[in-house]
Amino acid sequence: MSEVEDLMIRVGQKLKKKPEAMQPFIDQLNENWYDSIESIREIDDDTWNNSLKFPSRLVKVIKDEINSGKLY
Repeated sequence: MSEVEDLMIRVGQKLKKKPEAMQPFIDQLNENWYDSIESIREIDDDTWNNSLKFPSRLVKVIKDEINSGKLY
């Protein structure tokens, strides 16, 4: 499992979502070449909202998880 998949599965657990519910978001990140925690950290709000069209609550939890310092 890649670090991006691991992150997204953990985020999904916090949101009480099953791994299969997170798969479309994982796929979208991979399709847009966001293949590391560092690359995800660089995504700006405009990209989250307008290009990737991720739900705002999902984005908040992703950012919280990345900024928590508890990635590994």
